[in-house]
Formats: sequence, structure tokens, C-alpha cells
Amino acid sequence: MNELGAFGVFWLLVLLSIWNEKRAGMAGIEQASGVMMLALSVVAAKMVPVFGFPSNAGNPVYAAVTVVVAVAVLKHGPDAARGLVWRTMLMLILGHAVFGFANIADVAPGNEAPSAALKSVTGPGLRLVAASFLAFALAQMVTIVVLMEGRDSWWYAIAVFLAQIVDSAVFFPAAFYKSGVEVPNAGIILSGVGIKTALCLMALPVIWGNTPREEHHP
Repeated sequence: MNELGAFGVFWLLVLLSIWNEKRAGMAGIEQASGVMMLALSVVAAKMVPVFGFPSNAGNPVYAAVTVVVAVAVLKHGPDAARGLVWRTMLMLILGHAVFGFANIADVAPGNEAPSAALKSVTGPGLRLVAASFLAFALAQMVTIVVLMEGRDSWWYAIAVFLAQIVDSAVFFPAAFYKSGVEVPNAGIILSGVGIKTALCLMALPVIWGNTPREEHHP
């Protein structure tokens, strides 16, 4: 995946989610978000270069989910958006379990496959998933709270920036502190924050278009 690939994945997911929301309302958002979280569980461990910076392949998916949560707040209210966050996190855990078993069973020889798969799902990988759950949930709660303060595009920009800061500040200590696993360097952390924020800000026209008319500011 290169820069065009990252942008393409992001916009494809955002536009499909918006179309699904217009077709089926909040149920459409939940369906799209569930699919995105399953996709995130598949690609989250892969690193790809974007504009010369190391980036997690899941960043475009993560940013797309953030946009969809913001649309849920603006069109369906904070309670619906909070429920969406918790349900998408459950899909991430399910995806980790399913694809963890499938990937290890594919490569582990003979009778070792089930035990190796179980170890991969319940071992160190589980801490990463738990850290992802905590960081994403807190970050999206920040998005929801800030957007309820001011339900327009400018508040959205503030919300997504703060959300990415919270996400990284929570995820990396929770995932790696005293784990014995090498912590990603500052370049990877900062590039992740920058890329996700930039992608979310690219969706400002989408946010403006999905803000109730009476909430638009001149």
C-alpha cells in the first residue's frame, strides 16, 4: 500500500459507509463499521510507507471508522454513537480471534496448529487487542464529547486531533509497558498520529454535508 492506496482505502470505506447510512440509517452505519473493524483486525500488524513515513496499514481503516462515528454523533446523537463504538470494538475482538486462529492454523505444522493458534490469540496478541480496545474507545468518547460541545466542522477538526493524541497516549503504554516487546520508535508513533489526523481532516466536506442544516454555522 502506498499513498494512493491509503487514500483510496480511506475514501472507499467512508463513502460506502455514508451510502449505507443513507440507505439504512444507524443500522447501515453499524454494518459498515463492523466490516471495517474486521478488516482492521487483518491488517493492523502490517507496516507500510506513506509519504516516506512508516505507517500502520490499519490507519486508513481507523480514520474511516472515526469519520463514521462523527457522522453517527451528528445525525443520530451521542447515545447511538457510544453504542456504535462498543459494538465495533466487539467486532475487533472477534476479528482478532477468528483471524488469529486462521493464520496460525495455516502455518503451524500438524497437531501443533490448534495450540499455536490458541496461544497467539490468548498470549501477547491479546494485550495488543485490549490496548487497542481501550485506546480507540477512549479516543472516540473524546470525539463524541467534543462534537456535542459544537456540532459543526470546526469542532470536528478539534475532536479528531484530540482523539488521535488520546489514542496514541493510551495505546502505546498499555500495549508495550513492561511487556518485553520493543516499543515502536517516536517516528512511527508521530507519523501514525499525523496520517490519521490528516485523513480525518480530508473528510471535512463529508462532515459538513452530514451536519443537520440548522447546525451549520455561516
